[in-house]
Amino acid sequence: MRSHDYRRFGSLLSALYLELLGGGVYAFSVYSGKLHQLGLRQEEVQLIATSGNLGAWLLLPAGYFFDRYGPSVGILLGCVLTGLGYALLYLVFTARMTASLPLLCVGAFMAQHGGGYWDGSAVPMATKNFAPDKGLVLGLLKGFFGISASVITVLYQSYFRPNISSFILVLSVGLPAGALATILGADLTKGQILALTLEERTRVAVLGYGLLAVLVVYISCSSIYQREASYAILGSFLWVLIAGFGALYLPLRVPAEIGRRLGLNFNKSPAAEGDGDEEGERQDATLLPPSDPPEAGRQSRYGSVLRQREFWHVFVICSVVMGSGITLINNVHDLVVSLAMDGESGTAGDTYVVLISVGSCMGRAGVGLLSDSYSSVWSRPTFVLANCLLMMSAQLTLCIANLNALYVSCIVCGMAFGAMFTLLPCTLADLYGHEDFGKILGTAMFAPMLGSILFSTFLASILYNSHIPDGEPHNICKGGKCFQSTFFILSICCLCAAFLAFRLKRSTDDRARK
Repeated sequence: MRSHDYRRFGSLLSALYLELLGGGVYAFSVYSGKLHQLGLRQEEVQLIATSGNLGAWLLLPAGYFFDRYGPSVGILLGCVLTGLGYALLYLVFTARMTASLPLLCVGAFMAQHGGGYWDGSAVPMATKNFAPDKGLVLGLLKGFFGISASVITVLYQSYFRPNISSFILVLSVGLPAGALATILGADLTKGQILALTLEERTRVAVLGYGLLAVLVVYISCSSIYQREASYAILGSFLWVLIAGFGALYLPLRVPAEIGRRLGLNFNKSPAAEGDGDEEGERQDATLLPPSDPPEAGRQSRYGSVLRQREFWHVFVICSVVMGSGITLINNVHDLVVSLAMDGESGTAGDTYVVLISVGSCMGRAGVGLLSDSYSSVWSRPTFVLANCLLMMSAQLTLCIANLNALYVSCIVCGMAFGAMFTLLPCTLADLYGHEDFGKILGTAMFAPMLGSILFSTFLASILYNSHIPDGEPHNICKGGKCFQSTFFILSICCLCAAFLAFRLKRSTDDRARK
């Protein structure tokens, strides 16, 4: 039996916690109300949100650093940027510095760009260290990234609400400190990368995905329970659950039979189909799974990738789907306020933030596991096509001006949004291999930036402002009309993205058959 690779699984644990620390960009709505209190208009608040989004998704510098120096340098740079960014926001929120739009934009950009360095180090590290099982591993990583906003929100509810300033101060210190600790496990595997054995895949699925499912349920329940009051004990137990993921580092035995029942023996050779003897497991560990199509072995250089049509198909699809999701994320607080009836406070926005984050986690984790397990039936672009249609459905449900319907809409939209973040690196790795992967992924991550600017900063803000009555002193729009047109337009854009996804699927499927 192959010995347990502590360094490899240490890098997995490091990547997991980096993703958890780097997902704060999606918790923007938790403190967006504070920006309105500073007297900022809707388009100014959205510009600050977009600045944070740009910082989080500007992964190209992180990709260059990763390809040249490995993961540790990028993690250190992220610590510096995140600490300075949140410290700047804290000084503005506490009136120690004069509030100005450029200053707030710089603070948001720096805070989230630091998280982008963590994401830009974790994803390529896991993709290279677990190349034959990237769908399984990246699904878990991106699920953790997706739930991070919920974790941050629940900790805010448990310990800090309504003191936003103290919360931001803790983020400026706590997030960099946690990221520094992950350097201990950040490492790249040298030599041949073996596929995980069936027992190892089962351990990742049962412990990793199982604990993630428990975390999702716990966060959902505790956030709803804390809608009106705060309970520190709920935040304390959350820390225990997060620490539980450390079990992935240990060689804990999980029956391989569970993996077979879950369909995780997708790269079994005939010799390994017996009763799971040692020889069969060793053969299983050295075969590439068929989840990688024939072109996955091709190593494409960065310049040649940018000249290929399939790359730009993926880019446009991601711009639309991710941009649609971030439009809801950045505007959910204002959407809740607009739909609140007279006499209602509309202050339950943080609960909807949690629901989006939970949906995002489910989408990220689920599509990673499913796209590997069912790779013999559906290609990765098939999942991209299905995800475009799911986001289109979510945008149509958002046209229903109702706070109760919004619960479902947030979960579905979060699922489609999160799934795209797992499908993007997996699809790119399938198409172009792992040569220059950091730069390729970093360039592709300009897609959500573009979508955020077009849909959230411009489209949503322009249509929102057009419905504000003349003379409204607080620049607040009330009623379903405030965002209805925005979401309907986005649903049409998602339908167009689905057409591109169909062309991508047909192109890659034809190539795989040759």
